Amino acid sequence: MPLLHTSCLPVDRVPNNAARIPSTQFRQELKQSLPAALRNLQEGNIAPVDFAQAAIGPGMAIYSRYGGILESSGKAMGVRAALGIINQTLTEVLTELEDDFDDETRWSIAWFEQYGFEARDFGDAELLSKAKVTSVSSLHNAGIVVSRGGKVRLVRPAEMSLEWAAQPDRPVTAWEMGHQIIRDLEAGGEGAAAALVVALGG
Repeated sequence: MPLLHTSCLPVDRVPNNAARIPSTQFRQELKQSLPAALRNLQEGNIAPVDFAQAAIGPGMAIYSRYGGILESSGKAMGVRAALGIINQTLTEVLTELEDDFDDETRWSIAWFEQYGFEARDFGDAELLSKAKVTSVSSLHNAGIVVSRGGKVRLVRPAEMSLEWAAQPDRPVTAWEMGHQIIRDLEAGGEGAAAALVVALGG
């Protein structure tokens, strides 16, 4: 997640007598508060491109609540250091939220973050699949990857079958559902995308 530039963040002034807390408590409060805050953002109308910066807000609200965040050395933590901790915690929380996805989708997210749609060695894909509790064969059966000649890559959205929902013998993943919804949105507008969401159900 990209670090937001400090000049973009107005930090509210706090009273001189506001409480000072150790950095360990700051981290604990971030860990407790950010999951709910991120879910609220995800359920809102935040554009994906703006999500990373919008997600900084709840963390900075905690930072600005106190008169100071004290490092282990006793020195007050600056905004730049606080942003680093907030970004690190956001990454951890988002990773945990991904646990709600199916294993194939979790693999796809991790693979895409590293390689996009580029073809890589089969061994790289298999190693990551073990960490995500799946396999390259399962990913292939789900229609998520192309595996040939010792190389593996994600199926590009334009290559996904339009008949995907009518194949009961093939698992349907959150990764593919997301891309199919995007395809319908781009081709038929919000009405088409909404119809597909309704058809998919929960």
